[in-house]
Amino acid sequence: MATKVLGIEIGESLIKICETNMGGSARKVTGCTMFQTPPDAVTDGEINDLEAVSAAIRENLHKAGLRNKKVIFS
Repeated sequence: MATKVLGIEIGESLIKICETNMGGSARKVTGCTMFQTPPDAVTDGEINDLEAVSAAIRENLHKAGLRNKKVIFS
């Protein structure tokens, strides 16, 4: 049985989130969203404003209807 996980990539200009099935032989994307990183929140791969980043992620997960709690960050 495949397990759904969220893949979250936090960049200086964009945050990308994709929900996919892990396991089995085929992967299937079941949802995704992409949005701008809050200004000056991430610099050189380091999160400077954790509250702003987490609020943006929470808000956009809600908008996209993604509720999975299993997460992989990159």
